[in-house]
Amino acid sequence: IGGVQLGQGTAAGAAGPVEWRDVSVTRGDRPLRYLSVQESRLVSSACPGRTRHDYTWLGGTLIAASMQEIPDAFPDDAMCESVQATSRQVLWWDGALERHSRHTGPAEFEAWERWRNEEPACNDRAGSAAPATQDIERDAVYWQGVVGRPEPQGPR
Repeated sequence: IGGVQLGQGTAAGAAGPVEWRDVSVTRGDRPLRYLSVQESRLVSSACPGRTRHDYTWLGGTLIAASMQEIPDAFPDDAMCESVQATSRQVLWWDGALERHSRHTGPAEFEAWERWRNEEPACNDRAGSAAPATQDIERDAVYWQGVVGRPEPQGPR
């Protein structure tokens, strides 16, 4: 397909090999880039499982990032039986944080959305500060380096 580039492979991550896929689409003067990296470990725990990182850039600016940790269903270690799946999603538009959410297991969910914070009737936490995203932004730059691709800008 014209204007589409696909890269995939295996690279050395901090805790062993990672699988990655990098897709770039250019239409007009705004390239869209998507990077997915899968680690064969949990980032937040020594328990067995896998972690998937996904990043999207539009015109060189980070607009979306997500991280999912999926623990093994039948761990060998009894201490790992209580480890829950987790996920985090962050969206930006024109450099502003639009949405941030975290899920832990089936019950815990936390979300921050800019539009809700601008409409007091829609959110009992109206005016709450935007969550910090520097860590997931740093991760995007880190994974770009691991797969050997140029580093796009952050959302600012």
